[in-house]
Amino acid sequence: AHVLLGIGGSLLLVLAAVVARRPPEPVGDEPRPLREVVRSGEFLAMYAATFLGATALFVPLVYLPTVAVAEGVSPVAAAALIGVIGVASVVGRLVIGALADRAGRVRTFQACFAVLAASFVIWLVGSSWPGLLAFAIVLGTGYGGWIALQPTVLAELFGVRGLGGLVGLVYTAAGIGALVGPPLAGVLVDATGGYRWAVAAAGLCGLGAFLALLPLPARPAPADFTA
Repeated sequence: AHVLLGIGGSLLLVLAAVVARRPPEPVGDEPRPLREVVRSGEFLAMYAATFLGATALFVPLVYLPTVAVAEGVSPVAAAALIGVIGVASVVGRLVIGALADRAGRVRTFQACFAVLAASFVIWLVGSSWPGLLAFAIVLGTGYGGWIALQPTVLAELFGVRGLGGLVGLVYTAAGIGALVGPPLAGVLVDATGGYRWAVAAAGLCGLGAFLALLPLPARPAPADFTA
């Protein structure tokens, strides 16, 4: 099954690459140098939030089914929790994306990280199937809003010139967070003999991501940059 999923995913990626088209060249003022942008407080806040958010996010993506089984949930229902996170993230992208147009993209983006952080409180206090289900829904909703809004927030902060390169650069933080989050959680699980400290640490990472974003201006003036 995993081999078939891998082959199918690879074919879809190739198809996406074939049908992709280069977007029109953006117009506007001369862009800021990228080295100047990456030293700005706004970029550092976005990079730190992305790293901490990913560190928190990938803990349940790796350990949630295992925790659920340990709490007496059937293996099928435990595995389904990851699917619930995915479905909730789709809903979050659609609903929160529309909400951001009215409430403001930056403030809504910040709220997504607050929701992500708060979801770990649900995991800590509710280890039964309904509690874990509620956690998966809330986590997925915050995660979906985060992913939907991050490129638009970057565009609002820095403009659209060279946006693709900047988005890719910021997402390196997500890759690093995904790399270190689960192993660090595993160290805590081994050291404490349970999952509560790992869950609490992930929640603190989510809270740190939210706090990192608080200095961002709600309606910043656009500024372009070069990749």
